[in-house]
Amino acid sequence: MNHIPAFRIRRTAPALRAALFALLFALLCAQPASANDGLVVAWGGGIEPVEQTSISIQREDLDIVYNEEAKNWTVSVTFYLFNPESEAIEHNIAFINQAYTGKDARFNGKITDFTTRINGKETPHAYSVGPATEDGFMAYTPEYFTSRIRFYPGLTEVSHRYTTTGALGWGPLRYGIGYTLTTANKWNGPIGVFNATVRLPPETTLLSEYGEKKSVLEPFGDFNIAVDGKQRTVHIRNGGLCASIRDFRPETDLFVEFYDREWYLSYYDLFGEYPKKAEDMEKRITPWALMTREITAADLARYPKEKLRYIRNAVYALHGYDFKDPELKAFFEKFPWYKSDPDFSESRLSDLEKRNIKIIARAE
Repeated sequence: MNHIPAFRIRRTAPALRAALFALLFALLCAQPASANDGLVVAWGGGIEPVEQTSISIQREDLDIVYNEEAKNWTVSVTFYLFNPESEAIEHNIAFINQAYTGKDARFNGKITDFTTRINGKETPHAYSVGPATEDGFMAYTPEYFTSRIRFYPGLTEVSHRYTTTGALGWGPLRYGIGYTLTTANKWNGPIGVFNATVRLPPETTLLSEYGEKKSVLEPFGDFNIAVDGKQRTVHIRNGGLCASIRDFRPETDLFVEFYDREWYLSYYDLFGEYPKKAEDMEKRITPWALMTREITAADLARYPKEKLRYIRNAVYALHGYDFKDPELKAFFEKFPWYKSDPDFSESRLSDLEKRNIKIIARAE
């Protein structure tokens, strides 16, 4: 089971850094207490034996996919468990999910369409719900999916598949999912081989690596990484996150969270400024505004003349213009959404973006 990057802008206003740190810290630390029956309850999946066992996890293959239209996640995980004994061993195996009560009932973390297969054959499971608990951040309701499994000598394949709404984060448009990794430590020894893939929608931005927290997942595909001290922001144009680790003893659980692209590009302007009043939201010139509405003289009057050059060139930066000016290059490389493309062509710009360039140039 595993742990994921969280992500963030190379250059960000201190207030934004503080807000994002506070949110992700709360999410990462929001681990519920143990249930009365002795099962360790944690947010998101994972399996564990109820009693001590000599069985080990030889291999775990985890695949998580975000479904953009449905705004939910599909999780598939397969375990290969090894019984070293000469006789069969029976165990109650608990798959545990931590649903929660939030303001938006669409994103309550509950599991649907849960299935268990043993050696490829669908196997019944018992479903139960534990008492709700609160940790000061939100209320949790544990869901238990329990199966009685006979492990014959050698390997047994156990697989699960389910759908979950995941979490709707502060922002307001941030989507996340948790998955328990540390329950692997209940089995005998480390996970022999752990493989994980998290497939994300195009143009995804994630926050990663707060303080000393390190992620075992790394991005793959077409992506860009921005670094701000001990924090990273990763912008993935196409691809996701993955890991392949031998002799894995997870120390933390997995939580993936990404921004809605429109919100991410429209909340802060190029200079880390954010609206102090709701009515100021539409007055700022953000990357999203440059792409989607005509900029006015009144908009530009809010900024000093020396900043207009950066605003005009941001239109080109959003499409990958390869800046030769070292000052402009350094400025835009601080943003994870920027990646220079030597094949840039002005044909990528929309008619609206071309009009905005002319409007800004006249104001300069």
